[in-house]
Amino acid sequence: MTLQRDNGAKKKSFAGRAFLPALLVLIVLSPFLLRRILVTREVSERIQVEVQNRIEKAFDKPLSMSRLHIDIFGRIVIEDIRLGAEPEPILRAEKAIVILSVRHLLTDRDNPGAIIRSITVVRPVVHIIRSSGGVWNFDSIIKSGTGSGGGRLPAFGVTIRDGTVEFDDRRVESPLPISHAVVEQLHARLDLERERVLLLDASARKTTLGDRLELQLRFDMRAGWKLEAQLENVDLKDVESILNPSDYTISGTIPSLLFSVEAAYTQVGHPPVYSWSGSGRMDGADISFPGYGLSLTDVEADADFTTRTLLVKNAEAEFCGGRADFDFSLFIDSPARFMLNAELTGVDIEKLASV
Repeated sequence: MTLQRDNGAKKKSFAGRAFLPALLVLIVLSPFLLRRILVTREVSERIQVEVQNRIEKAFDKPLSMSRLHIDIFGRIVIEDIRLGAEPEPILRAEKAIVILSVRHLLTDRDNPGAIIRSITVVRPVVHIIRSSGGVWNFDSIIKSGTGSGGGRLPAFGVTIRDGTVEFDDRRVESPLPISHAVVEQLHARLDLERERVLLLDASARKTTLGDRLELQLRFDMRAGWKLEAQLENVDLKDVESILNPSDYTISGTIPSLLFSVEAAYTQVGHPPVYSWSGSGRMDGADISFPGYGLSLTDVEADADFTTRTLLVKNAEAEFCGGRADFDFSLFIDSPARFMLNAELTGVDIEKLASV
């Protein structure tokens, strides 16, 4: 009799221990289960229409999406996405995952825009192109954003996972500092700061300009955009055009480069006004001024640059068989002008005289 009571108590104890984990699992999964029940085929198709209408109005470009299905977590998965006309759409993506708000599904089912909580875009490829005629492939976005019509951007957040950005400047006249760049393994978050103002925070593990990229972009469809970036281990040969080397050549490495570029739209239909600036520390750079017979090798220095100036501070370099400690300022006029403040040690006087 005692043995039977002990067995019964053990069964009850085991059942009690099993019930608690099962209850915790149910609590954790309940939002997914409820979302899976509430997200019907009709709801998902309405969401697809809502997303398509909003994005096409905001970007003034055709958006195509192929297969749509609901996964086991109640998320809407849209595959094979294209934004813009072929053969060079401004964006193409493998798929987008749309997560809906359970609360709004219960209380606001008639408003598809309100029930979207977030969108994750998987493996997108973004093409940024300026044509030979000087027209950007996103110019229509700017034009649609300057009016008072229905081109309002979606208010939900967008996450970009494992993306690629390809940039091409095909205009021969008035080229930009960088004519071609590729950014890969990009992860980013895109949010709407206010109507027609986008904020992008991104990082990439692989670029054609450096080993790693961190960037922030503020894109105001009415006023223009500003990009701030940080690159690691930059080869100066890859970015020398940013420094406007019309009267000098430069090579070497910058372990960390801060770079900012701004485009201001002064008038609708007119090209933007560009400006850029940045800073970094040169490590083993070589700078040569052929017109002056001047060359500096193994330069280590702090450098700041803008559209029209290059400032080098706390510099050390090999010069004329000795060492030079110096600061100099280069003003990119026509011709270029520079100011030099230097302390020379162990230099060859004859070599110095020839300079």
